[in-house]
Amino acid sequence: MIDHPLRKACDKLDIEGVSTDSFRRTALTLKVSSKKYKRMVSQTIAQTKIAESGIQILGSVLDKFNQKDIEKEIQKIDTLPSVFPYPEYIVGHRTMYPLWNQSGDINDANICHYEGISKITRIGTELSHIREVLTNTFYLEHLKVARINKHFSGLFGFAHRDYSDNQAKTESFYTRIHIPIKTQMGCWHAYNSELYHMDYGEIWLHDGSIVHAPCNFSSETRLHILLDFDYEVPLENLFRDKSVLSPSYPIDEANRDTFHEKDLEQILRLSEIVNSYNFKDIAGIVGKVPFKKKVNCALSYDWLIEIAKRSGNAELIEKSKMVKFFFVGRTNSATASKLGTVPQFRFF
Repeated sequence: MIDHPLRKACDKLDIEGVSTDSFRRTALTLKVSSKKYKRMVSQTIAQTKIAESGIQILGSVLDKFNQKDIEKEIQKIDTLPSVFPYPEYIVGHRTMYPLWNQSGDINDANICHYEGISKITRIGTELSHIREVLTNTFYLEHLKVARINKHFSGLFGFAHRDYSDNQAKTESFYTRIHIPIKTQMGCWHAYNSELYHMDYGEIWLHDGSIVHAPCNFSSETRLHILLDFDYEVPLENLFRDKSVLSPSYPIDEANRDTFHEKDLEQILRLSEIVNSYNFKDIAGIVGKVPFKKKVNCALSYDWLIEIAKRSGNAELIEKSKMVKFFFVGRTNSATASKLGTVPQFRFF
């Protein structure tokens, strides 16, 4: 038997949940340094254990909904004009229906800082029951943006942090709340290494500074009301009707399979087929892994970069780094001041 230097190095490795034998086989097969592969597996295992998302269920407006009226307005939504913002963030199809925004224009889907009170749109006026529930539940003088997001069956959103338009940094510029008005199992939100299903009528506090990703792997459309409030207003002061709040509301993480070393090995072998034509498809494949396996969704970009490197394609290596920066890398004001505004990214 040849005494390969990688074999000696692998014999000394000790990583929780990873056998020395399987580690040796993988390192030799993939022809990478044992130090580099150890770092990748260690990072994956460590980040899988993180559970620090700031999201929570604040309560429910289920009792405030009239089921007949909600069903009528869900049907009506299909007849209303919609916009399709931020196409680079998704695989699949979604539409957005602005309810309140800075201009009151139904074509205004921008998420940006502005002074003053939001204006209701024609869509917000026409959906009278939804408008009534929101008006009775919240102090809308603190509302900046409200819209209904429709996710069609098969939609997948790339893991990302939320940014204000044309800003190169992540910051808490709004307090964002999700209220599902049509959902079913197969509709998930990943936050770091956590995965949740937001149920009908629940009030979810969303933390956009955390890397997160949505999906709709059900056979039907999914509809959420998204509300962005002035961040400087204390959370409890946003609620006109505090009876909807429930501090002890249970939050249950979805069950998934454990992420193993062999999963990483299979992911990295996508380097054998990746090219400029299927690059977005490959990004989508690795991005969907956290919905089936308990692993941090942010790691999909490290996998994508490594896949590009193993392909030897210089263009894809640069593009994979750009993808990571665009979606999750803009994290501080110092970086923002150097870079200024960030152009919209395109996979092609």
